Amino acid sequence: MTQATQHHETAALVPMREFESNATASIQSLITNVGTGRVSRRQAERLRRATDTLTGVVDNIVDIVTQGENIARSGAQLSRDIEQLATDIDDFQTKRAENETRRAEAAERTKRVATAVKEELRVRTLTASLHAEELQDQLDARRATRDREKTRADQERISAQQRVDRSRVTRDARADAARRKNEGEANRIVRDVQIGAVPADPAHPYHAYAACIYLAAKLDEHLPSTDAAERTREAVLALMLGAAVAPDEITAYHAAYIDLKERAKAAAKHRDTSDLFAAAEAFAGGVQ
Repeated sequence: MTQATQHHETAALVPMREFESNATASIQSLITNVGTGRVSRRQAERLRRATDTLTGVVDNIVDIVTQGENIARSGAQLSRDIEQLATDIDDFQTKRAENETRRAEAAERTKRVATAVKEELRVRTLTASLHAEELQDQLDARRATRDREKTRADQERISAQQRVDRSRVTRDARADAARRKNEGEANRIVRDVQIGAVPADPAHPYHAYAACIYLAAKLDEHLPSTDAAERTREAVLALMLGAAVAPDEITAYHAAYIDLKERAKAAAKHRDTSDLFAAAEAFAGGVQ
């Protein structure tokens, strides 16, 4: 209940208390006068008429009081309704303030979430960029390592090829030098073979081999003496540039030479006989 309502009710109660006090005093005085015989019949009649009038007034007063009480109750109810409305308004304003606060907090959270998401995306982008740079650095390092290894391998291959080339050149140079050194000896051996001088001692390790080559070229391939001698010279030079000939090899070459020599003699004898037969036939044919 508000202060205005309380003040109104207090102001309404003060006249009513005064009225009740006055009415009580008047009734008490009337009873006292009647009891002591101070009221006459005429006075009683006037009192009756006054009382009748007063009854109507009292009834009106009661009605007024009743209406006042109804008005007071209605005012109290209205005050309570106003207070309830004020309370509802306060609750509504409180709820609206709370809703506004929640909306503000939600907007702030949304803003913070958006900022956090943006920051997270930035961090992820930066992390991805760093990872990409690291991967690129690793790829570049591996590529550089492969390039260095390839360059080193190429250099080693070139160095090895150069060593091989130098070795080949050295070997070829040595072979040429040895060939030039041994050409005279090879020519002498071929001439010895052609005249039938074929020793078989360790001091002459190439004669028997040269004789085998020479006779095989003439008997098996029927090469002329010049071609057979050239082949024999190349074969002897190749043998001279190789490993040393063992004594048993010299013996084996000489045995093979003896067999080829016998075959050469038989072939020469057959060839000579064939020539005689051919000449006799030609001569006989001419006589006829």
